[in-house]
Amino acid sequence: MVLNGLITTDSLFGVTITQSTLVTDPEHGNEFLQNASGTIYQNNRTLDTLTNRSDKEMSERSYYYYNAKNYFAMHIVPEAGKEYEIEIKYPGMKTVYAKTTIPDKVTIEKLDTTRIKLPFVNEYVSDEGFLCQISFTDPPDEENYYLIGIIKSRSHDMNSDGIWHGDYMLFTCDDAIVEEELKSGSGIYSVAFSDKSINGMAYKLTLSLKFQEIGIPLLPWEPAPYDTIRRTVLHFRLYSINKEYFTYIQELNLFYKNYRNPLAEPTQVRSNVAGGYGFFSGAAVSSDSLVFKY
Repeated sequence: MVLNGLITTDSLFGVTITQSTLVTDPEHGNEFLQNASGTIYQNNRTLDTLTNRSDKEMSERSYYYYNAKNYFAMHIVPEAGKEYEIEIKYPGMKTVYAKTTIPDKVTIEKLDTTRIKLPFVNEYVSDEGFLCQISFTDPPDEENYYLIGIIKSRSHDMNSDGIWHGDYMLFTCDDAIVEEELKSGSGIYSVAFSDKSINGMAYKLTLSLKFQEIGIPLLPWEPAPYDTIRRTVLHFRLYSINKEYFTYIQELNLFYKNYRNPLAEPTQVRSNVAGGYGFFSGAAVSSDSLVFKY
C-alpha cells in the first residue's frame, strides 16, 4: 500500500491511498484503493476517520483539480504546531502508519507585481508577463524550510473565494535562494529552499509569470460561447514545511535525475510510512492573490 499526503492548514485533512510497486517506479501506474479505512489520531486520541472519493470522481477531477487526494477527514482542518498520526487498513494488506508535525506559519507580508517584456518566441505567443516579488520574514534562531507555488483557479462567480478548477501554474524563478525545483515537463510549478542564507531576515523572492499561462483577461482571446467563467484568481502560496519533507524533495529530484543513468550512484528515496511506501507530511500555508474579473 502507498500512502502519500501533504496536509495543509488551509484545507481539509486529505491523503492519497493507492496500490503500486514502488512510489518512485515510473513504469507502473497507481491504482486508487476504494475500500480502505483510515483513522487520524492526536496524542493517542481519535480525531476523525477518512471518507473515500469514488474512482469515477477522481478520474474526472484529477486532470484539472490541484487537489487530487482520494481520502478526506471531513471534520479536520490541520493546525500549525500540532502532530497528526494516521493509520490505514485495507483487506489483504499490511496496516500502515505515519505521523507528522506541522511547522508554524510564516506569513506572506506583501505581493508586488510589475508588467514586463519577455523574450520574443513567435507572433502567436505573448511576450508579456509579470515580475512578482513575494515578501516574508524568516523567524530567527531556528531552521526553517519553505515551498512556493501558484495555483490558478477559475470561477463562474465573480465574488467566490474558493479554489475551483485549480491548476498549478508554471513559472520561471532564477532567485539565488532556490535550492530545489519541482517540475512538470520543462516548466517549474514549485520551488523549495531553506533559510540557511536568510535566517532571521526579511526577504523578497522573485519569479516571473507569462501572460500566456494566465490567459483571459490579459490576452485578447475571445471566450467560447459556452464558457461562463467570470473570475480568475492566482493564489501565491508560501508553505512552511519541515526538514523531513524538504529532504524528501531533494532525494526525489536526485532519483529522477539519475534514473536510467548507468554511471550514477543508486539513489535511495525515503519513505516515512511504516508497513508500506510513500511520504506523509504537513505544511502551514500563507496565501496572497491576484484577482481578475471579466
